[in-house]
Amino acid sequence: MAYNQVQKWILEHDDSLIFNLLYLGLALILSMTLGLFWLIAVVGVHAVLEIARQYYLSSRWGFAIAETIWELKLDLALIVFAFVLAVYLDYIFGIAGLSAGGRAVAQTAGQASRAGSRVVLWQRLIRGFFLSLDDIALAIRAFAGRLRGKTTPVAPAQPEVTAGLVVATPATPEAMNATNTQPPEPLRTSWQQPYSRGDYASLGFGGVCLLMIIIAPSLLNETYADVWQIIVDELQPFAGLSS
Repeated sequence: MAYNQVQKWILEHDDSLIFNLLYLGLALILSMTLGLFWLIAVVGVHAVLEIARQYYLSSRWGFAIAETIWELKLDLALIVFAFVLAVYLDYIFGIAGLSAGGRAVAQTAGQASRAGSRVVLWQRLIRGFFLSLDDIALAIRAFAGRLRGKTTPVAPAQPEVTAGLVVATPATPEAMNATNTQPPEPLRTSWQQPYSRGDYASLGFGGVCLLMIIIAPSLLNETYADVWQIIVDELQPFAGLSS
């Protein structure tokens, strides 16, 4: 009984209000206070649940993984966006004139600590704002998933009814042969189905974020090693506590 309940919850986790509240709340709070490592960890837990769900429906690991990536494409794009924010954060502060002002004040020994604290505070406020946009997008994704439903039950074929009597349609030899020789329809992932506007928007957003990471060194006059180091620093489990 307990196994069946767990299995049912895994299959319907995206329709669970508690799951969505925990998912969004933990993603926002942990990523803002501790670092982006925990945003990836929360999305990773969701990915494990989705892989289990898709494997139960298809009994194929390849299909399950491909379908999971499709289902979480917006979540993955938002993770890349969070890295874009981290890489370009100093650049954003430079435009606002905050980095230069903070460095100038910090040159005075007596005010260095207070200036550094103000800069860190502004960084966290701006990051929190953009990460909250991330979670708003995740909330919209979850709400849209609840509206359309992951699976649409197919009603069983009903026999023809005439004047209250069930009329059986006779099976001809030609129909029986066609049924026996028709090959089963191959299992197709959502990657192979027609895309909606939301699908194109999610894929386009993720592509733009990846492009922003790729061109960051040329825009910021940095090296790829510097950009990679920023990403590695963000992946520390307690990066927020050390900043």
